[in-house]
Amino acid sequence: MPIHSSRPDVDAAAAAITGIWFPVKSSVKSLPEVLTPDETVQALAVAHHDGVMGVLALTDRRVLFRAQGWSGQRLVSHALGEISDQGWTGGLGQGTLTLSVAGWATEFKNMDKRDGQNLADRLAHWRQWYAQQVGTVAHPASGQPLPAPVFAPAQPFTGSAPVPVQPFTNPVPVPAQPGLTTPAAPVPQPPSRPDGGGGLFGRRRREAEAEAARMGG
Repeated sequence: MPIHSSRPDVDAAAAAITGIWFPVKSSVKSLPEVLTPDETVQALAVAHHDGVMGVLALTDRRVLFRAQGWSGQRLVSHALGEISDQGWTGGLGQGTLTLSVAGWATEFKNMDKRDGQNLADRLAHWRQWYAQQVGTVAHPASGQPLPAPVFAPAQPFTGSAPVPVQPFTNPVPVPAQPGLTTPAAPVPQPPSRPDGGGGLFGRRRREAEAEAARMGG
């Protein structure tokens, strides 16, 4: 995000914005007007607050929302010590940062997921510093990456090993036993007729057989 304001910390934070920034360019350029000389901008993100689009800035002193455009100006500022809790809800590409201030919840919506997550992480880092070390040690370096979280080493698996799945095999055909034969299927036969069958021809055959028997007898 090429912004050339009167402060290098604003320009550096603006250059790190990854989301759409052009609609709030004038709001970013006007940030030096509301910053004190002894505070440093740590992160910026484009956000919507109460239906107004502007830039959300995290400094080493506070969180402030600045909107300046044709519809007017808006400035919301919360010191780090006033923020009692925070929450970040990220979606597929955008998210919402919720701050608890004096028992009230204030939301900054439609933030690019990468810019919003970065600002929320740095805010948590600065709130922790403010609560534990304010006035005793130097501020964390501006723009420096936050320390990586420490995870417990992975523990070895001590449960029983899973039983491997046996591969499927086709059934083996059972060989035929010697000495055993399979009876052949009966051949269908035409039904027998009680009169010998044959109709007229059958009757004449029987008469001829009876006449031959009589002549021979």
